[in-house]
Amino acid sequence: MEEVIVTTARNLTKIEIVTVEKLIHQRFSPTAALKLVVDPAVIGGIKLRFGSEEIDATVLTKLATVNQQLLKV
Repeated sequence: MEEVIVTTARNLTKIEIVTVEKLIHQRFSPTAALKLVVDPAVIGGIKLRFGSEEIDATVLTKLATVNQQLLKV
């Protein structure tokens, strides 16, 4: 069975898990299993990893991007 690693800063509620699961089944695979990972370092948002594909919408990554842009100025 295929696995999608879902990383968030806190535990998701049951409603959030069901919502994420529906989206993952539509986007990746209808049989994909979720592996929920809590990592407070991401601060907020969500990161999904499915095989070699990754969608990173975490606050940590957004802050790192802003930091890199500011260093270029």
